Amino acid sequence: MKRLIPVLLLIVLFSCENTKEESEGFDLTLSISSQQQIDSVWISDIGQTDSHHLPFETTIKHNFKKGVNDLYNIGVYIDGKRKTQQIWLDGQEVIVKGSVADRFKIDTVINSKIYYEAIDFFKEMTRLDEANADSLTFDRFLLKTIESNIEHPFAHIVAINYINRNQNDKTKLKALVPLYEKQSDSLKQHFLSAVSRLESTLNVDEVAISKYELETLEKTVTQLNLEPNKRYLLDFWFVACPPCIRDHKQIAEQLQVFDDNDITLIGISTDQNHDTWKKYLEKHNYTWQNYREVYAEENTLTKDLTIWAFPTYILISGDGKIESRFNTFNDFKSSLNP
Repeated sequence: MKRLIPVLLLIVLFSCENTKEESEGFDLTLSISSQQQIDSVWISDIGQTDSHHLPFETTIKHNFKKGVNDLYNIGVYIDGKRKTQQIWLDGQEVIVKGSVADRFKIDTVINSKIYYEAIDFFKEMTRLDEANADSLTFDRFLLKTIESNIEHPFAHIVAINYINRNQNDKTKLKALVPLYEKQSDSLKQHFLSAVSRLESTLNVDEVAISKYELETLEKTVTQLNLEPNKRYLLDFWFVACPPCIRDHKQIAEQLQVFDDNDITLIGISTDQNHDTWKKYLEKHNYTWQNYREVYAEENTLTKDLTIWAFPTYILISGDGKIESRFNTFNDFKSSLNP
């Protein structure tokens, strides 16, 4: 099953009738029922440019700076702990009804079309995957969804999935270009924007890896000097990334794959805590080459290669030419024996 980037996994899949209801002129009317004592409520757009902590009331009426057209965090604080849901919203005078038990649950959304479209999108993605739909069917579905939502940030999330599916086929990726030409400049700069990822995948064909400083387990700073006639698989990951951890277990059991194909594996962690990173590697006895990005540097590999979905694997030649990109270790293995 193709992996959705982490933000998609946080969407709550509920289905309700999208009826109209009055909300007295406010952008958002939030009603929360709970048997527990709620201390306060957090409401924020995904980029946290419009973030508010509000005293709890059973019904909260709220206006955003730029209306409702984004992915939002809604959280409740109980005994100092936060329970949060993410929710796609658009429209005017939106009404959200939720309840709190073991977790915070969105029960009903009214006057917001994108909420239901997002639910239907994820359901259809699951159906296509379970039906082993061909790539053409998948791609048509994704492109149609992007085009119909091009003026909502939701289009970026769908585009990232399209890019991940087709990151080694530039002809297919170019199908996104005319769609993004229709998008407003402000939305292209959105926190979730897929534009830089698309441009990087289309235009960046090689990387001067020796110019980047990386930290070793011994806390020394070094640069990688690759051998011209070899190939390398760069594994971009971090400790608190469950898919990364699952892949590492597979990798540890199948290191012979690299010897058989004369490919050297190099792990590049984005962890900011050196000790956490080192303890993880030592605990599991992962002895292949591993380095950590130096965040004091203005430029990092993950930034310049526009990597923000993890894990990401990039197969490069010794002279830095990018041969392929992958989102799972299994995808990499499959490429060796097509």
